[in-house]
Amino acid sequence: MRRLLNALGSLKLTFGGMLLLALVIFYDLQISVLSPGWLAASLGLLSLNLAAAIIVRPQFRQQPGLLVFHLCLMLVTGLAGLQAMTIFDGRVEQAEDQPFAVENVEVIKQGPWHINRLGEVHFMQGPVTVEYREDLRRGRTQSKIYFDQGGKLESRTFGDTRSTHKRGYRFITTPNKGYALTLVWVGDDGNSTSGNIHMPSFPIREWDQRQQWRTPAGEQVTLSLDILPVAADGNWTLASEGFEGRVLLTTKDGSGTELIDGRAVAVAGGSLTLDGVSLWIGYRIEFNAILPWLFAAAALGTAALGWHFWRNPPQFRVAEHKINAA
Repeated sequence: MRRLLNALGSLKLTFGGMLLLALVIFYDLQISVLSPGWLAASLGLLSLNLAAAIIVRPQFRQQPGLLVFHLCLMLVTGLAGLQAMTIFDGRVEQAEDQPFAVENVEVIKQGPWHINRLGEVHFMQGPVTVEYREDLRRGRTQSKIYFDQGGKLESRTFGDTRSTHKRGYRFITTPNKGYALTLVWVGDDGNSTSGNIHMPSFPIREWDQRQQWRTPAGEQVTLSLDILPVAADGNWTLASEGFEGRVLLTTKDGSGTELIDGRAVAVAGGSLTLDGVSLWIGYRIEFNAILPWLFAAAALGTAALGWHFWRNPPQFRVAEHKINAA
């Protein structure tokens, strides 16, 4: 048993664990498809190596400050591995007056041990405003959401410097936003449906406000916005209430029609009605329940190391040189 602990706590294993961690991080940065299990395994190996070193080396146990520091370091490596296994990173686009739906979320990264509870998140997207200064420099972004709080409807406004949390998930506004078209489709069979079509990001793609869409009847059409150019020499605010322009519908045969609120336009297999123009905004969704514990462990370890050096200040020796007289 002692021999096994000596092997687990050896500096050779420390070097091997650090090398494995470096290779895993390098491979993940280059390929970006590596399983988080490899990162967790390398961090777990280092944590096990440190735990064994604490057991077999009495100098760690004889100095409380060093002992607490190395215990915190072991905890940090273990928590970092657990973080890689439970983390979630995603993004979603929300249009005004649209309820949050988990099926619209694009998953960027999800640890194998993450229990997805996004289906328990419920809110309605409210108004979105984005302020701009000269030369299209983006200013303050404000997004309001509505949610049920114990049977009472409440609202919350957040933006660039403030995120919001729902069921442990952090919602962060991104620079992505644009116009959204609310359309109502009525088929020749009498069935109707409605939904939002998100136009390209605005104003960064002001020159290309077009979107391809296939109707429920299988007809592919092009929706486009004809709007006045954005003034780049003054301050202005992007909001759905300030939309001034036309919504154009072009069918595959090249014929174009303007969509006007509440007026049905005949399309092959049914009719299409514009029910309003609003804004959509992009959110980044993060889940990282381990981060506060990582911070606490790192802070405690730093304090313990500082306490150790305060009690045992480093001793600097000045070499003495004797000069022999000739």
